[in-house]
Amino acid sequence: MGSGASRNLDTQQIEALKQEVAGLKSEIKAKDSEMDRLSVMSLTDNPVFDFSGRTYKKIKVIGKGASAICFLVERESDKQTFVVKQLVIPVEELAAKHGFADEVKVMSRFEHPNIVRLYDSYIEGDVLFILMENAAGGALYDQIVEAAKNESFFPEEVILKWFVQIMLALKHVHDHKILHRDVTAKNVFMSGEGDVKLGDFGISKQLSTQTNLASTVIGTPNYLSPEIWQGRAYDAKSDVWALGCILCQMSALKQPFTQPDLPSMMNAITNAQYTPVPDHYSDMLKTLVASIIRPRPQDRPTLGQLMRVRVLQKYILQHLDQFGETPETMMALEGSGVTIPKGGIAPPKPSGEGKRLRKSSVDETGSSGEGGGASNSSGGPKPPPMPAEGGAFIRKSSGGTKK
Repeated sequence: MGSGASRNLDTQQIEALKQEVAGLKSEIKAKDSEMDRLSVMSLTDNPVFDFSGRTYKKIKVIGKGASAICFLVERESDKQTFVVKQLVIPVEELAAKHGFADEVKVMSRFEHPNIVRLYDSYIEGDVLFILMENAAGGALYDQIVEAAKNESFFPEEVILKWFVQIMLALKHVHDHKILHRDVTAKNVFMSGEGDVKLGDFGISKQLSTQTNLASTVIGTPNYLSPEIWQGRAYDAKSDVWALGCILCQMSALKQPFTQPDLPSMMNAITNAQYTPVPDHYSDMLKTLVASIIRPRPQDRPTLGQLMRVRVLQKYILQHLDQFGETPETMMALEGSGVTIPKGGIAPPKPSGEGKRLRKSSVDETGSSGEGGGASNSSGGPKPPPMPAEGGAFIRKSSGGTKK
């Protein structure tokens, strides 16, 4: 654990959080009941959607939240499957209450292989319907839960491949001056080919040209950054924190912060007391997690800095070969000294591809991966420099930040 002073809550703060939790539980229970009722009604009362003159038949409900229901649908003309998201709370009400960005406007800006694609949308009455790409593999969260049940860990190469894909997608989002604000394993989806796609921009935030900061307290508690918990303004580094949480979760097969109540979770998050990365993974992976899940946003790397971590560049090259050039991959490789062969490259094949590591196994380099402890407070020791395998990383010195 880090040696810095703990940010303990006083009695008044704890009581306020308990009251907030009780209110939220009651509200969630009422909304869940209403969403269940609407899900059944939507399937039976109106079995099809119409987008631009094409008919899409409802197959089943595949997800529901506080403000939306998601349906798996089939286009009648060619039997291709898609997802339709139906916002059951009026769009105007969402905007007035929460300052939500218009999800359609946000998603329509993105053109990236690792972002769920928007195809069409319409408003009927005061309800919004969005036609989206179907990520046939379901949510990354479900993959993690299934792996945890079997105590079967993902190979490190697979974790880093997925991490890089999410990182490049998030960089694409940030370059459009948009914060996602809910980067979680439940909002990362799997394609049928085993790649990941960032989705669910329902609470994303369009940043103004005057400021890169936001202030609304919103998102999934386990992934909220310390600055959000502390009620401070936040920026893209808050999404970077959440990205680090997903990296930790893919490695440990459990959420990085699993405390049973909000006060203890807040203390754990503000002191970066996260679930340790298992010992069978490399020191490089442990250091990567430790370098991202840092309490102070100024101590976390930017996505641009992460993209230039040398050990990740082979996965960026793999991405380039698989999906072609994107602004993010070319930015990551610019000035890196990496030469792109004519005709592309063969993507690196993990030796455990298609298999997962059992609980007792070691990492694929044969190292037992010593260390890996996992708590980093802002006053504690800096994480070790990236091992030689990873090349230069982000180091703090009296002379400033180095790469």
